[in-house]
Amino acid sequence: MQVKFNWKKFCRHFLSILLLFLAVLMIRSTDWAINTFNSLDFSEIVYHLKVPIEGTSSTILLSFFTDSFLYSIVVTGLLYFIISYFCLRYKENKLFKVVVGKQILLAICAFIIFGCVALVRVNALDYVVAITTQSTFIEENYVDGRDVEIKFPDQKRNLIYIFLESMEATYTSTEIGGYMEDNLLPNLTAYAEEGVNFSNTKQFGGLYSPQNTTWTIAAMVAQTTGLPLSVPIDSNRYYGEKPFLPGAYSIGDILEREGYNQELLIGSKAEFGARNLLFTQHGDYKINDYHAAIEDGRLPSGYFEWWGYEDSKLFDYAKEELLALASQPEPFNLTMLTANTHFQDGYLEEACAVDYDDPYYNVLACSDQQVYEFVEWIKQQDFYENTTIVIVGDHLTMNKKTFDHVDKSDRTVFNLFINSVVEPHRTNMRTATTLDMFPSTLASMGVEIEGDRLGLGVNLFSNRRTLAEKFGLKYLNEELSHFSTFYNDNLLSIEEE
Repeated sequence: MQVKFNWKKFCRHFLSILLLFLAVLMIRSTDWAINTFNSLDFSEIVYHLKVPIEGTSSTILLSFFTDSFLYSIVVTGLLYFIISYFCLRYKENKLFKVVVGKQILLAICAFIIFGCVALVRVNALDYVVAITTQSTFIEENYVDGRDVEIKFPDQKRNLIYIFLESMEATYTSTEIGGYMEDNLLPNLTAYAEEGVNFSNTKQFGGLYSPQNTTWTIAAMVAQTTGLPLSVPIDSNRYYGEKPFLPGAYSIGDILEREGYNQELLIGSKAEFGARNLLFTQHGDYKINDYHAAIEDGRLPSGYFEWWGYEDSKLFDYAKEELLALASQPEPFNLTMLTANTHFQDGYLEEACAVDYDDPYYNVLACSDQQVYEFVEWIKQQDFYENTTIVIVGDHLTMNKKTFDHVDKSDRTVFNLFINSVVEPHRTNMRTATTLDMFPSTLASMGVEIEGDRLGLGVNLFSNRRTLAEKFGLKYLNEELSHFSTFYNDNLLSIEEE
């Protein structure tokens, strides 16, 4: 006898299982995110939902896959098995028949309830409230570099700008202003004696990361344009071939206008987070990333470590690129981004020393040594005399288990200027942010800026108050989290048809 397949029943069961799986996945994913990240900014989640994730470290993807995805499959399977068991055992029970008949409705309810709980846990409601609140703060305080006089010295200086992944002033010892028992950055902090470090304390310290600048691409936007990376929930402006903040005017735009050769050197894939768009569209940087290293034969086909290749290779390649750039008649800007110190626990190369029980401490100490050796090499080169080196963290670390004992409000981003041609009026007890790096970098190169302000940043070498000092850091963060018509119409979507 031929049994007719019941498509209606199958679809009902399949939809119920799918909704149950998604409900479990949402709750488990928020658990994973909260337990993995030191702090979670929903703006970052929204941004990365809108741009390609290609280039993400396999370690992070594997962690999510095993801790969230596989876990949700197993839990859903167990729940379905238990439900099926009770269906067989109590199939004649009238109440149970009613419940089973409403399985899709129950699955929908579970999906909605679990989804709401997940959104609350990742502060999605705060994000929605913030972006639906209008603010004119950016419009009232933004300084467009095209509207002020920017004067370069007769002999234009070269710039080496090093973004250090997740590098904080927090990693120094309590003796000199940090929060560690041992100073994990002995070499970099020693440079502060000959260079310039802007500090939030009377000792060695750093810069605050304001709202919408707390992940890598957002930090790069902040430090090169003096702007936050605001993410309107209905915007798709940050991917594909669309203009990336077309109304912004960055340090790359300024140096391109002045005839600089510019290059972005990173050991990961530049398209991750749309970093390639920021630097190609604002300064016409040559992109020298993981793909370039594979294509030109520096790395064998299929080679992939951590986020692409290790920082030791990055610094080796940087030496080659600097010698090539210095051989050209034009001034240059080499901008770099390290990756070994990325969470979780970082990437410890074989040549690194193992002096601490915490694996992340060892990675940080190794990074300190690698940067030191690189800077010392630069100092031996003929071009150093006319070169300013800026070393700065991109944002606070997201490694939760290592620095969960330090309050986020006490943590600041590392910053250091080496071979600056100007002396600062004051370096200590500054309430400064990464937005201030934009005009400050130019000033350290001997560039005179009318009004000492660019973007939302203030030249820290001047005696002007930063916006955080003028309005307070809390107020600044609140205003930057709100919706700005000016930002959307004049910076984000100026070329929107």
